[in-house]
Amino acid sequence: MVFGGCGDPDCAVFHSFKWRNGVFTDLGAHPGNNSSGPIWISDSGLILANGSNGAIDPLTGTPEQRGVFFTKDGQVIDIGTLEGGNESFALAVNNRGEVVGVASDSIPDPFSLFGFGTETRAILWQKGVMQDLGTLGGPDAIASVVNERGQVAGNSFTNSTPNTVTGKPTADPFLWENGTMLDLGTLGGTFGIANWLNNRG
Repeated sequence: MVFGGCGDPDCAVFHSFKWRNGVFTDLGAHPGNNSSGPIWISDSGLILANGSNGAIDPLTGTPEQRGVFFTKDGQVIDIGTLEGGNESFALAVNNRGEVVGVASDSIPDPFSLFGFGTETRAILWQKGVMQDLGTLGGPDAIASVVNERGQVAGNSFTNSTPNTVTGKPTADPFLWENGTMLDLGTLGGTFGIANWLNNRG
């Protein structure tokens, strides 16, 4: 996802902002001529965004995108990526500052769920450390939401074989907790995704 108007370098730079009680605050982006776009705010006021970091991904030839975390004291923290990967995308944060989303690794994957060109892995980021949550058996997974208990929901390929319906591997929704990814199944189809998760799991 490119936040600029016409590629790299950006023709128009976009910044995340916070509005509270009539006060408009520019949250910024990575240093330089880079953009950011917010995606989530927790009840405790933690703000999550995604944006360009000024580098070009050698695998895709497009500007690298990274999940960013805005701290309450004004820092812009890049959540990074997995070893060998160049991209990450943050999708949700809870009140404890646990971030979930996706990150690329260095393994080529023609079915890359986020178009990274490599495997797309579900991640959990906590206090500067990124964890690969694994998959349901296929090469890719996406972590969509995290609750206040630290449970994570998303979807994952269940194998590496394209099915005849979508032309891609079958994907099921999952619930992850304490290192275990539970396959929630589907209604008989070849694609399912978890969109929300309450604090009771």
